[in-house]
Amino acid sequence: MLPDNMDNKSLQIKSHSKPGFKPVIYFEKWRVAYANTASDATSKNIIKIEKHTKTDEVFVLLNGKCAMIAGGNGQKPWDKLKIVPMKQGVCYNFPKNAWHGALMKKNSKILIVENRDTGDHNTKYFYLTKPQVTLVRKYKEYR
Repeated sequence: MLPDNMDNKSLQIKSHSKPGFKPVIYFEKWRVAYANTASDATSKNIIKIEKHTKTDEVFVLLNGKCAMIAGGNGQKPWDKLKIVPMKQGVCYNFPKNAWHGALMKKNSKILIVENRDTGDHNTKYFYLTKPQVTLVRKYKEYR
């Protein structure tokens, strides 16, 4: 809630508590979004990673337990993905064209900063190979 006698031009207060991704603040060329654990972000269910061709993407763990999946910046991701556990309050930046994904334990929350126009038109997806899925599913702490 905004204090009395204030409007959105002075201060914007936003939150998101439902599962999934939701942009909440937009300014010129960038946006801030929340990602709350959704079933497709757990180590049990994740099947794809992505890369953005026009923007870096910054992740900050707000609460819970999460890990970033790093896959390099080639045409295809590395065969052996790297799993990087996140620390709360630390920025993790994937430069444009870097393959990435997030593993999230239930009830976790990540803050994301990226270009405002990030979407399917400038994002490539890679469906994990069977060995990659096996690797990710070993991380049972992110279910």
